[in-house]
Amino acid sequence: MPFLSPDHKPLIHHPSGKAVEVLVSFKPNGEFIPQYFRVEDDYEERFTFKISDISSIKDRRGVKVFECVYLAYGQRNVILLSFDIMRCLWVIE
Repeated sequence: MPFLSPDHKPLIHHPSGKAVEVLVSFKPNGEFIPQYFRVEDDYEERFTFKISDISSIKDRRGVKVFECVYLAYGQRNVILLSFDIMRCLWVIE
C-alpha cells in the first residue's frame, strides 16, 4: 500500500493531453506565469511541484504553452504546460 511508505516517490510521467492543476501568479497587465502544478501518479496520489524556471512561452491561437523546469527528488525535469484560454484548462503538452 503506497500510503504506508513515507518514502514513496511518484513515477513521474508526462502523458500528453492529461489535465493538471496549476497555480499561477498574475501581473497587473493581465499576463500570468505558472508557479506550481499538481499531478497524480500511478497510485492516484497527488503530488505538487514548484516550478523553478520558465524556459520559454509560446502563443498559439487560443493557447499559451509554457516550457517549465522543476526539481523533483533532486532531479531536474522539464514539462510543457499549455493553457487553453477558451476552455480555461491546463493540460500537459
